[in-house]
Amino acid sequence: MLESVRQRYEAFPEPSPAVVPIGPGQLDRLDDNLHFGWSWSRHVYCYRRTEGLRVLDAGCGTGLTTLGLARLNPGSHVLGVDATPRALELARSRAAASAPAEVEFRAHDLDDPLPAAWGPFDFIVCRGVLAESGDPTRVLKNLATVLDHRGLLHVTLPAQVGHVPVRQMRQAVLTIAPPGSSLEQKAELGLELFRVLRPDHPIRRYEEAYSGKAVPSVARFVTGYLNEDERDWSLPQAIALLESAGFRFLFAATRAPWRADRALAGGAVPATLKARVDGLGPRGLACLVDALDPLLHADEYRVYACLAEYEPQVPAWTEESRSEPAAVGRLIPHRTHLAEPVTPQAPSPQAKVAYRVVTGAVGEVAQLSHLMVAHIDDARSCEQIDALVAEATGVTESPEERQKRWLELAGTGFVLFEPPDRRQYVDCVHLGPVLDRLDCACPRRWVHACEIHRHCTLAAVPPQDEKHVALAQALTRLGTARAAACAACPDYAPEE
Repeated sequence: MLESVRQRYEAFPEPSPAVVPIGPGQLDRLDDNLHFGWSWSRHVYCYRRTEGLRVLDAGCGTGLTTLGLARLNPGSHVLGVDATPRALELARSRAAASAPAEVEFRAHDLDDPLPAAWGPFDFIVCRGVLAESGDPTRVLKNLATVLDHRGLLHVTLPAQVGHVPVRQMRQAVLTIAPPGSSLEQKAELGLELFRVLRPDHPIRRYEEAYSGKAVPSVARFVTGYLNEDERDWSLPQAIALLESAGFRFLFAATRAPWRADRALAGGAVPATLKARVDGLGPRGLACLVDALDPLLHADEYRVYACLAEYEPQVPAWTEESRSEPAAVGRLIPHRTHLAEPVTPQAPSPQAKVAYRVVTGAVGEVAQLSHLMVAHIDDARSCEQIDALVAEATGVTESPEERQKRWLELAGTGFVLFEPPDRRQYVDCVHLGPVLDRLDCACPRRWVHACEIHRHCTLAAVPPQDEKHVALAQALTRLGTARAAACAACPDYAPEE
């Protein structure tokens, strides 16, 4: 960490207790980007388990994000690391004021490699760190060494377009501040200037969108506007940074789903242009959306990535479900717990049920949708749940209406869908605390993962499944298995 950054955060730790007070209510507004399974699945990737995770908050500051990760990923072990003693002290105070969770904090400078024994982590979150690092590529490479081979990385980087008001205010303060002014003196001078800006000035609109306050505090002004070491990126630059450190870009989350009509005039899109857009990969599509509608990213890019050598599985049902309602019926829904009923209710089938989401907002869902969520038990398919709800209420909807309800619940973060082939998620317990789930039922791929992680054993092997039994016997006999084949797998090779 740069010494100037360390000194500033020692004096003004972020998030400041003056902005988010320590105590009850400090976690009332959480960011759903911190939910591991939802972050994997919100675009096109397969469901990822959300229990038994190891999570790293790299550059945790005063611990608000760390505690948010613990709340949104129950049953996980969350580690927050930071190089500022004052921030860690406040982080532990925040943790003591919240509900008990498996959270710990350690001192560590992200410019240095992390101890291998701390990982591997399923989910690494690095927010507000890379912009202030003297060598962001080195920080990312250090994180790559402790990310599980199927893990998810979430980083934030200031966006050049959205960050313009910050640069404007910083330049204005540095221009009028007397030489030798302290941070506090610069902040007070900046706040004087802030108070006399026009109500519609871009800096005022930026601050209102960020914190909802007419005039920021001194602590907010210092950390938000006076960081002279901070740099910003275009989206192509941000993606290139990740790739240079050994990551595969997945997607950049936007404040709202992008719609073509936000930027394009009505009328038919030429077939040649549509074909070019449809042929873009995740990187190209993200850059195109950012170019046409940059304010979707506000003042920062919220980017997700995995290790370059890992290729996430894209479920086939995603496209199928748009034209075949029965495809959704075969999926297995899981609750994300990003939205919960405000109070237990059992009104008539036509009534609405109020839900509070993690961001603090309250909305309503139809009683039928509420009952669909209430019947989720991580085993029933959507079709089975639909039948139970129809039996309980006497209301029968068409497959298209049920499909619309399920997709709305998924699109708003209530549920995640798992493909119907449950064999994709076979538990493999390592000699350590990591619970792994592999991507295919084929024992050859189990063996491949076992070789990656070295000595493994299978847990909860169903005795009626001969493939499981065969692999369990091989693992027992060989210590670490070398080969086992499955005739039901497309990768099956008799000679092996």
